[in-house]
Amino acid sequence: MAKNIDLALVMDGTGSMHPIIGSFQATAFRLLDFFRKQSNEEINRLRVRVIVFGDYEFDMVPMQTTPFYDLGNEADKAEFVKAVDSFEAQGGGDIPENGLEALVYAFRSDFDEEAEPTIVMITDAPALALKERESSPSYPKDMPTYHEFVQQWNNGKDIKLYVIAPEYTAYQKLPMDLKNTKFYAVGAGFGLEGIDIEQIFAIVAKNV
Repeated sequence: MAKNIDLALVMDGTGSMHPIIGSFQATAFRLLDFFRKQSNEEINRLRVRVIVFGDYEFDMVPMQTTPFYDLGNEADKAEFVKAVDSFEAQGGGDIPENGLEALVYAFRSDFDEEAEPTIVMITDAPALALKERESSPSYPKDMPTYHEFVQQWNNGKDIKLYVIAPEYTAYQKLPMDLKNTKFYAVGAGFGLEGIDIEQIFAIVAKNV
């Protein structure tokens, strides 16, 4: 039976991430075709949303989110490409960023009940602890503690999570805490330079 996939893509949007964001912008228009070619399963529908994060203390817009776009719908596809093209790698302040907050946003996505929910997280920086920026004026009031989030994740729907992040950070611990999670180590601070984003999407597509 052909599958429906709902993909929430979580990306570090800070200054060093220019290489991988540029790679995403260059290939976003063909994402559905790419998934269908790479997957071992027939894909009926692919919906994608994007969450771009920075730092609540240093960035004017620390969290950018889009709705889901159905990439089989030409109007949605055009809006998706337009949204991706609007992202710029900038800001960030200090090195740790609010990536775990972005993961919470992705977890709360309006996944379709008939779709396979999937989250891909891409960053070249360590994560701030959840609620560490709680004193910042724009910080979400309903953000859970890490312990609460782990409970919510493991008691919730089965979401596949692929984490592409540096070693020796909080991200490396996620597969031990969150069900259905895989971690792939990358170098820190270089925006995944030398890695094409389609290499990442190929891993996801082959595991559908």
